[in-house]
Amino acid sequence: MNIEDVLEDFKKKNFKKALSSIEKILIKNPNLEQNINLKGVILANLNQVIEARKCWFNAISINNSYFDPIYNLGDSYLKNKEHDEALKYFTKASELQPKNFIVHFRIGYLFMQKQNWDKALLYFNKSKDLNDKFPKTFFNIAIILNLLNKKKESILFFKSYIKLQPNDLEAYYSLGICYREIGDIQMAEETFLKAFKLNPEYPYLKGQLQFMKNHLCDWSDYNNSKKNIEKDITKNKKTITPWQALSVIESPKLLKENTILFINNKELNHKNLIYKKKITLGYFSPDFCEHAVSNQFK
Repeated sequence: MNIEDVLEDFKKKNFKKALSSIEKILIKNPNLEQNINLKGVILANLNQVIEARKCWFNAISINNSYFDPIYNLGDSYLKNKEHDEALKYFTKASELQPKNFIVHFRIGYLFMQKQNWDKALLYFNKSKDLNDKFPKTFFNIAIILNLLNKKKESILFFKSYIKLQPNDLEAYYSLGICYREIGDIQMAEETFLKAFKLNPEYPYLKGQLQFMKNHLCDWSDYNNSKKNIEKDITKNKKTITPWQALSVIESPKLLKENTILFINNKELNHKNLIYKKKITLGYFSPDFCEHAVSNQFK
């Protein structure tokens, strides 16, 4: 039994076998901090968080300059959103390895969780300066800049991220939204089309794409697209937002069904903005001569 066998089992996700092996190794040499740290990592993967932390504390008591258990403690606390403890250990880790980009990234992510955007950007940028090939840094910066309504800057970082991760649907979708919000409808349509080619069933993508085509007066596939969107609504698919549906759907019944589906969607990133279980929708007749009609869907 040797450490290579443990690592091989760990790579194969045979965590229980790896744990049994590392415990046997530790009986022979109980004070080797590297093996104690590894036991902690294995325990963490078995969701035995308290026992994992005990191992890392033990490893640090043997060698208080050992980076790995200090970082692992920070990461463990961060996953539990124990931000103060996480920051304490990440700070120690960054002092030991100031050029370790992942430590700065995790501190940035910590502040992102706390919605401290300025500090999050500070640490993400530190991480980016140390490693400009790590995709998640660019994505998180783009998300924060978008939240701060810095759309054009956000677009640049989404594009940098996509260069590194060219098949990420969420990034294309978010980039398309940014283009739409700055009024660049042509680029929004092109971006949504790229996402559509990757996965036409991505939530709300069909609606976004058709809405952009409506803006551009592109009616080439309107009837077919309309039928597909209506069919998706009857199947309870997340295909179009209630506001965009007004430009496509004529049936009040389908509009209501789609709105209910939208407000009950627990996966929405902007769920916190929906503070009432109803949406008021108004619309004119096709010739804009008749008065607006308003409906409340509950």
